Amino acid sequence: MKKVILKAFKNLDSKYGYRTFAPHFPPDCPGVGRIPKLPKGTAENGAVYIHASTFAIMALFRMGLAREAWDQIFRILPFTHRKVSCSPYVMPNSYGCNEELNIDGESMNDWQTGSSNVLFKIFMRFVFGIEPEHDCLIIQPANWFPFEELRVDIKIRSCLLRLRYKNTGTGNRKFYINGRLFKGEYNKHIKTEYIKIPWNQLDMHTCDILAED
Repeated sequence: MKKVILKAFKNLDSKYGYRTFAPHFPPDCPGVGRIPKLPKGTAENGAVYIHASTFAIMALFRMGLAREAWDQIFRILPFTHRKVSCSPYVMPNSYGCNEELNIDGESMNDWQTGSSNVLFKIFMRFVFGIEPEHDCLIIQPANWFPFEELRVDIKIRSCLLRLRYKNTGTGNRKFYINGRLFKGEYNKHIKTEYIKIPWNQLDMHTCDILAED
């Protein structure tokens, strides 16, 4: 399915991210519900509806395409664009784009949508790769970062997890848990190494993990 999915993503791509539909539904289109009543390039009718775009970003990370996923993250963030109609610190619900109506980056409302929560989930699960399982905690940072170093502190159960990623340019990923070197396993789908930490090994006050490339 990978080629099919990426072809669909390419057809939906725009400067603000992935559009919900392309082409749009015209006003006289039967059987589509309310969407044809929306102007072309607004809301769900051919615009970048951000909540949907975030799930496409998740798919890119799951396919091991972290560089492409980060490109889409930057597109949906309001402060990365020269002109948007919402506040730069608020995640809007959509970005309109219709040259005929002089719409370029407009959003329906200036309010904090659930898209920001999904984006936070992306950072935790797919960027830092923090994935709680039934019997263990998986740490699986993405295989590409636009930064040399990132860090997150998060409380998991009774343990304060301090996870840091650092790119030293070696091209060989290593994991250190409280300073001790651990060998990771390779995930062929996400195309990156990961470690599994049994829950009984996290029965401590703090745990420092370094993932180093």
